[in-house]
Amino acid sequence: MNLEELFFAESGSTIVRFNPKKKAKTLINDGTYGSLFDAGFPNIVYPSKLITDRKIISKKLTSFDFYGPTCDSMD
Repeated sequence: MNLEELFFAESGSTIVRFNPKKKAKTLINDGTYGSLFDAGFPNIVYPSKLITDRKIISKKLTSFDFYGPTCDSMD
């Protein structure tokens, strides 16, 4: 097997707690230099699932804004 023919990728999950009082915004304590590295690129859709009491409630995607720590202009 030629190593040049192999492809590798990292994966991970970011778990957040939504505050229903803030409607379509949520705080994610992470940023550009963490699990949201690609979030700054336009048209990237992050797959998401609503989980309550360890059950998947909905697979429907809903738009929302998120915000988090600011370390520099990239974040």
